[in-house]
Amino acid sequence: MTTLHLAAFSKKVADLIGGAAVTTATILETTATTATIDHGTALAILKARAAEAAAKTAKESLEADLKAQVGDATEILVDGKTLFTFKPQSKVVLDGARFKEDHPDIWARYSREQHSRPLLVKPKIAALLFG
Repeated sequence: MTTLHLAAFSKKVADLIGGAAVTTATILETTATTATIDHGTALAILKARAAEAAAKTAKESLEADLKAQVGDATEILVDGKTLFTFKPQSKVVLDGARFKEDHPDIWARYSREQHSRPLLVKPKIAALLFG
């Protein structure tokens, strides 16, 4: 059995998910292509992700409501001090799809492949394990 320390599961995450901080994940078994972890670690990760999604939704809702109410104001004050600014911004962006279509040879020379390894949840399995 191997223990992997997870610094990301701090006290703040524990507060968000309403439980004790999970600071280690217990790896029960590993093979060349799989690793088996304990239920507590899996549940803590799922709860933290749900709390993060809920916090993001709440933030977006509050900000949309605030933006709608302030109208054209560019500064938002609290106790007479500017806490937020809400100023128009613009930037120039490359239309990558159009550029690729119009200049495939140049696109090929300057494009590159990126690699990642995201940790994805299988929702049906999570529902079966944790209801």
